[in-house]
Amino acid sequence: MKAGLLHSPDDTGEAERGIGVCLAHAGSAYVVDDLEADRLVASRFAIDAGYKVRTFTSGSNLIAELPRLEPGLFIVDVMMPDVDGAAVLDAVLARDLGDMVIMMSAHGDVSTAIGTMRRGAHDFLLKPVGGAESAAVLARAAASFQQERARTDADASTREMLHAITPKEMVVLRKLLAGKRNKNIAFELGVSERTVEVHRSRLIKRTDTATFAGLIAFAVRAGIEPDTD
Repeated sequence: MKAGLLHSPDDTGEAERGIGVCLAHAGSAYVVDDLEADRLVASRFAIDAGYKVRTFTSGSNLIAELPRLEPGLFIVDVMMPDVDGAAVLDAVLARDLGDMVIMMSAHGDVSTAIGTMRRGAHDFLLKPVGGAESAAVLARAAASFQQERARTDADASTREMLHAITPKEMVVLRKLLAGKRNKNIAFELGVSERTVEVHRSRLIKRTDTATFAGLIAFAVRAGIEPDTD
C-alpha cells in the first residue's frame, strides 16, 4: 500500500496537501472553514482517513458550488463571518442526497454544535481536529454515509420499478395483496384466469423478485395498499 500526496485546490486557488496512507477511498469530503490553519488541519485529517477532499473558505462559496458537488461528507465550521455553519447545514440537507454533515467547533461553541446536531448534523468535532476521537467520528460518518447511499439507491430502484408497472398490473397487484386468488381476480375484472397469471408473471419480472412471495414483500415495502373492494 503506497502513501500518496493528495491535494485539492480550495476556492481561493491555493492547494492544501496532506500525506497519508489511504486504506480505502471513503468518498468525497468538503471542508468549510474561514480560518486557514483549521481548514488545513481538517482537510489533511480527512485525506488521511481516505477521503478525496475539497476545501472552501466560506459558507457562501460552498453554497454557491453545492449544486455541482457529488454527495459526500461535509465538515463545516460552526462560526463563520458571512454564512454560518447552521445555514450551510440547512442548505446541504435540503438537497436530500444522503450527505453527512459534521460540524467543527472550538470548545466555547459546543452548545451551538449540539444545536446543529438537533437540526440534522451527523456529529461534531472539537478543534483542533485530530487523534483517535476525531478518527472515530469520521469512521462513523463514512459507515453512515454508505448505509444512507445504499438506502437511497434502493429507494430509487423501487421508484423505477413502480413506474414500470402498468395501471392494469397495479390493479392485479393490489388484489393479490388483499389475498385474492387468481380465479377470483379474473372474475372481478371480467378477464380469463390466464390473463391474471400473465399479469402476475410480468409483475414478478418487472420487480425483479423471482417469486410470488418476493413480489408481495416488495409491494409491502413500497407501501402499496391492498384492494379493499
